[in-house]
Amino acid sequence: MDGFVAGSPAYIAPETWAERPVTPLVDVYALGAMMYRTLASRTPFPIDNLVELFRLVTRGERPSLHAYRPDLPVEVDRWTQQALAADPKIRFQTPRAVYRSL
Repeated sequence: MDGFVAGSPAYIAPETWAERPVTPLVDVYALGAMMYRTLASRTPFPIDNLVELFRLVTRGERPSLHAYRPDLPVEVDRWTQQALAADPKIRFQTPRAVYRSL
């Protein structure tokens, strides 16, 4: 349905928030958010205010996983940064690319 978004706000890709065309890359973003939460024990943008969450997800700096888990290899932080990229063109472009990078 037009104008309706289903999902948990913490896992919704920036293009969905901004009402741009939705592609399979929204799933890459959601996977990145789930990975971040699994490894950091918090969502990438732990904000309750939806307006602020929208701003951070669509335009804010990507969160650093390394800030919460310095014991993890830097490559894991790079992976989450790419998976959570605000610009879908920067995200992994296929499920195979996500898998191979992992």
